[in-house]
Amino acid sequence: MAQGVKEIGSGINDPRPKLLNLLTDDSVSRIVVEPQDRLTRFGFNSLDRWLRRQGRESEVIHLANHGKADLIQDVVAIVPSVCARL
Repeated sequence: MAQGVKEIGSGINDPRPKLLNLLTDDSVSRIVVEPQDRLTRFGFNSLDRWLRRQGRESEVIHLANHGKADLIQDVVAIVPSVCARL
């Protein structure tokens, strides 16, 4: 059975209870995201590998290819988070 889950948050933040519920629910066999950075900004390949090892998978519907602009946006997004933790 397919289920849609929406959560307002960034792929750079950890406190995402709906995502954590999906990741810990063994009945969820596939997580579909659009675009990839809505799931996680960093470590997507590791998360995908972890899911595949459990017999589950992730699927990205829209692969964004913004090159340098996307990298700059990631850096701009992570700097305030790092500063706040310090």
